[in-house]
Formats: sequence, C-alpha cells, structure tokens
Amino acid sequence: MLRRGSLVLGVTVAALACVGSAGAAVQPTARDVASTAGIAANVNDLYGSPLVLDYDNDGVSDLLLSRHQVAGAQLFHGSADGSFALVQTLPVADRHGCGAGDFDGDGYADIYCALGADDGTSATKANELWLQDPQSTGAPFALVDGAWGAVDPTGRGRVVSAFDANEDGLTDLFVGNAVKNVYPSPNRLYLNTGTRFVEVVSSVINKSRGLCAAPADYDEDGDMDFFACGTPNHLYRQNADGGWTDLGKALGLSPEQPSRDADWVDIDRDGDLDLVQTSVKTLRIFYSDGAGGFSLGLARTVVAGRAASLADVDADGDDDLYVVQSKSNTASNMPDILMMNSGDGRTFTDYVGLPRATTGSGSSVETMDYLGRPAFVVTNGGAASVNGPRQLIVFDPPPTG
Repeated sequence: MLRRGSLVLGVTVAALACVGSAGAAVQPTARDVASTAGIAANVNDLYGSPLVLDYDNDGVSDLLLSRHQVAGAQLFHGSADGSFALVQTLPVADRHGCGAGDFDGDGYADIYCALGADDGTSATKANELWLQDPQSTGAPFALVDGAWGAVDPTGRGRVVSAFDANEDGLTDLFVGNAVKNVYPSPNRLYLNTGTRFVEVVSSVINKSRGLCAAPADYDEDGDMDFFACGTPNHLYRQNADGGWTDLGKALGLSPEQPSRDADWVDIDRDGDLDLVQTSVKTLRIFYSDGAGGFSLGLARTVVAGRAASLADVDADGDDDLYVVQSKSNTASNMPDILMMNSGDGRTFTDYVGLPRATTGSGSSVETMDYLGRPAFVVTNGGAASVNGPRQLIVFDPPPTG
C-alpha cells in the first residue's frame, strides 16, 4: 500500500508485511531502551543533534546530549553492559551543534560547539572548544579560553562538522551559521595548525545559512569535499590548488526548498557515494553517476521532515533510512519513518511497529552502535518551549529457525 502523499520516482515505497512466511522477509524488532540505558529525559533540545563519540577509546559509544538554553548539555559515558553514566554537564548556553575530533593530536577526542548570538544581535559571544585531559580524575573536558581563535563572535552558530579539510592529518572545522540579523553571520571554515584555528577567507564558503554539513570525497579524487544545507544548498568541491568551487546548483543538488539535513552513503551499493537530503516537505536521494554527476532518483513527500540517518538495521548488507518528522499543524508529534532498503537502494518498504514519540516535536537523529547492534538516538524537543522524550531505538535480530 502506497503511503498517502508519497511521490516516487523510480522507486517503490510500501508498507512492509513481515509474517515469516516463505519468501517474506522477517523484520528485526525495534525497542526504545532509553530508560534502561539511563539517558531518558523529557527535554527541549530544539538545537543540537546528539553527538556520538568514543572519548575514552574503550570501544563503546559515548553521548553528548543537548538541553538547549534550558539546562546544560550532558556528557554520558557508555559501558559495555549498555548503560550510560552522566560524567559531565556543560554550562547552560545558547549551544547548538557540536562536533568531535582530536584537535590537539593526543589521540583522544575533543569537542567544539557552536553557539547562537542572541538572534544575531550580539557581537561578543564565543564558540566553545573543549579539550580532553585523559588523565583527569574529574570532568574529562576543559573549556579553552579563546577556542584557539575560532570564537566567531557574531556568528549565529547552528552546526559543526569536524574533518580534515586539507588532508594534513589535523582535524579542521566547518561551522554553519544562521542568516544575518544585525551582525555578519557567514559560514566559517577553520583550518587547524595544531595549536590554533585559522579561518579560510573565501567568498565561495563564507555564505549565509548553514543548517547541515556532510563531508566526503564524493568524486574520489583524494581531496575532501563537503555538502552544506543552505539557501541554496552548497556542494563545496575542493580544487587541486586547495581552493573551493560550489557545484550545488550546477549539479542539481539545490532544489527550491532548502535541505535541513544531508548524508553521504552508497545506498545502491555501486561503489559511488549518493546524497540523501531531508527537507520539511520532501526526502530526496540523488544517485551518483560515477563521473561526478548526480540524478534525482527518489523524491518522497514527508509531512514535517527534520533529519535523517542511516544504518543496516536488518543486517542484510545495505543501509536503511530513518527519517525524523516534527510537529505539523497537528497537536501531536508526527510519526517517524524507517525506510527498509530492498538491496538496490531504489526500492524501499516502510518498517511497521517503530516506537513512536507522541509528545514533543521531532528534532534529530544519529546512528550509533549499541551492544553490537545498530541503533538510533532520537530527540523530540524540536520546537520552542516544547519538551519531548529522548529515544534510543535498538534493533534485535529476528529469531532463527
């Protein structure tokens, strides 16, 4: 049965019927284990996607979870038994996206967070650099005054992506900002020197409105590129001389409605990276042609699209797609969608029985490993003054035999 309002181009979207009969797939069982894991809360996390990291290199995922401007973000240490323990609470701030990377080269993850600027009316705020001291017996992370030069005092910080932009072995930063109000608020690219961040001043990159950032060497030329959601969307291709060219419009990756989230993935398993874009009304998959170009292969209508993430939840070798929906014109949180990949990356079936958050407003989702199984961390406080539950949705394999 086609979902009401679905627009399908070259794909099939239908309800998944899994009864275990001959020839029928048997779906894994989805459970929300946030309470038993110790991270459950009913909070407002309008900004700040869950940050999944392994800060102590013990092979178990840890979490930094937002409580935007109401309470401090919480750092949870994950244990091998599936439980999480609160180890540090960051100060209350207009903290939005955070990214993790080994900025100081000591082999341990550090954290950088982008802050808002009082709706663009402040010129004195400072983004945060939290360096880890692995020998500390107290809080693992300490705030660095001046953030190594990446304070961005007027930027209305929204998202952070930490990656090696210039292939020198050091972790750099892209900071996406909201549009200007009173003071300048362009997107920023900071290169890491090992002890300081130096901004790349570029009319190509210093555009306004960065709602997402997804780095990847999409054209496989050995140089890192990255996609950024904006108005329009941007695909920043790195040139041989280290400069950047924005190919978002030229390659057809900037539809009329700007994206809120994006992910690179080889969803059709042909060896090339495809691009998944999530906007308020449409989920799109652009398939790579293997020669640096893309074609739109799926455009699915959603009600209130907010974010998406990917994981192989049924362990069949291909990536499945979780889509978070927020409040629409209804009183309740819209149900999220889990699109199960049939194997070709072009035909999907909807998972039946996904745990639903009926309160709050869908905000964000990130993929993580939980006890050796794929899981999604989902937040639901995605509207001003609206609280919603945190979810940790894990997938148990179906019974054998």
